[in-house]
Amino acid sequence: MKNVYVREGGYWFSKMSKGKRTWVNLQTRDLSEAVKRATEIRSHPLVKPTHDLMDDARRFLEYKVRMNRHTSVSSKGKLLVLQRFCNWLPESATLANITSKQASEFYAHLQRSITKREKTVLSESTILSYMMTLRAFFRWAVEVERVRVDNPVKAVKFAVCDKRARLNWCSQTLKTKLIAKAPNVGLRFILFCGFDAGLRRGEIVEARRDWFDLKAGLLHVRKAEGPPRLRDGELPFRSKDRDERTIPLTKPFQKFLGKFLRGRDTLDFALEPTVKHGDWRYRYDFRRPFTEYMTARKCEWITPHVMRHSFASILASAGVSIFKIAQWLGDDVRVVQRHYAKLASGDEDIHALTSSG
Repeated sequence: MKNVYVREGGYWFSKMSKGKRTWVNLQTRDLSEAVKRATEIRSHPLVKPTHDLMDDARRFLEYKVRMNRHTSVSSKGKLLVLQRFCNWLPESATLANITSKQASEFYAHLQRSITKREKTVLSESTILSYMMTLRAFFRWAVEVERVRVDNPVKAVKFAVCDKRARLNWCSQTLKTKLIAKAPNVGLRFILFCGFDAGLRRGEIVEARRDWFDLKAGLLHVRKAEGPPRLRDGELPFRSKDRDERTIPLTKPFQKFLGKFLRGRDTLDFALEPTVKHGDWRYRYDFRRPFTEYMTARKCEWITPHVMRHSFASILASAGVSIFKIAQWLGDDVRVVQRHYAKLASGDEDIHALTSSG
């Protein structure tokens, strides 16, 4: 193909722009692939790349929020991943010149790295989620921004993740004791939300007074109104699955809320209503009091997600239908069935193995 040349061990595309010749690295050593990429560039010229990677990262996340593919909360977490990647790269790196070799080296770096806060090796599943964020970032660079001809993360070979069984969950007796012994009403609210309603951590923090219909005995997980924004001001809330859902309130939770929510305005946050959104992913971070309490009760293994898992496990063990549990969790029925169907009681099919007939 005209204007495709071998240069520095790979194929390059040469083009004239305003009387000046420029070279575009096709980032491949395969001639057929080079011709394909050069044809794409000729049909859809690449725009001039920016040189501030973090600015590119923010524009990528703002695009995802605008297209309703990310929530504002999840975008904050992904921004930290992209920031870690940008800090690892050399200062000369731009969105257009990052190579598949660098992507592979970053993956290897994550596999060796230790987080400063937790002093533990990152799990392979966490590392994979980091790399999927990077893959989406470069896909945007190719398809939307037109500053690349390839996605360098696609060439990275990932290790196979072992699926961990969800075995740890609180019994009905233990969760009742933990709620009863909570040292303050704020922590008791958190425990009720997790153990008796299966709310996610972000949902507990974002719950407002109008979520709770005490007369009907219902909890409505609602999305907040307003345009999604990544930065500045209060962030409209949307649940992970984008759907609003309704969960019946248990009688103990309903009784507790009668006092806990007294005097609150409709749009007040239920938990720490005076705390506003800041730079952190969550409006209010309850990890410290939660962890200290669980440590004091010798239940260090219990996390906010274990509370949600316990909510579903207790229900499944009691024979509640998987469909209902999925509706209350806001998860896909197939996901809930895979994790919790094994706990369902009263299954007579096993007796076919010992049937005399």
